[in-house]
Amino acid sequence: MITSIKLVFRAFLFFALSGILIIFSSCTDGVDFDRTDEIILTPEVEASLIFFDLDSEIFSSVDDDDDELIFTDITPLEFLDDTPTQENLIEVEIEVLISHTINKDFINTSRFLDRQGNLQYEFSFDVPASEDGALTTVSFTEVISQGDIQAIRNSILYENQLQIQLDGTSLLGELNLQSKAIYRFIFDEL
Repeated sequence: MITSIKLVFRAFLFFALSGILIIFSSCTDGVDFDRTDEIILTPEVEASLIFFDLDSEIFSSVDDDDDELIFTDITPLEFLDDTPTQENLIEVEIEVLISHTINKDFINTSRFLDRQGNLQYEFSFDVPASEDGALTTVSFTEVISQGDIQAIRNSILYENQLQIQLDGTSLLGELNLQSKAIYRFIFDEL
């Protein structure tokens, strides 16, 4: 019995070591380590930007005599202040998802600002009113590349603003906003 266990163990050891040798020897065949300067990395980094919920309680405190209501939220983009990030950023894709039951049309505006609060890049889109309190969902994507990417490199803040015209009538409903950015880089000098 002990002899058969030793025999099985030796056979297992032989096949395990043979397998390991095959794996390690096959991994380096055909790899030219003199061409590492030709390696190009193109990572994508996904990051949440701004997300919030506005409920009917907030809207009930709005004065009906106001002409418009503006909600603003700002988030820092401190990682954009890094030299390798600045030099290798090639594209940013911003996705904004708004789900709401608000009884009025409104405008969503997103801005990228520098340290002094100066506008670097802006985009906006209209959000239609909810019909009879039904949940309305709007998805918007903005791709910033090539000609406009320097504006994003100059930015350190992301501002999102909702602008609702009141027109003397009560504001009803709830709102959920979610936004994220997908940053694309190219690293060709390792």
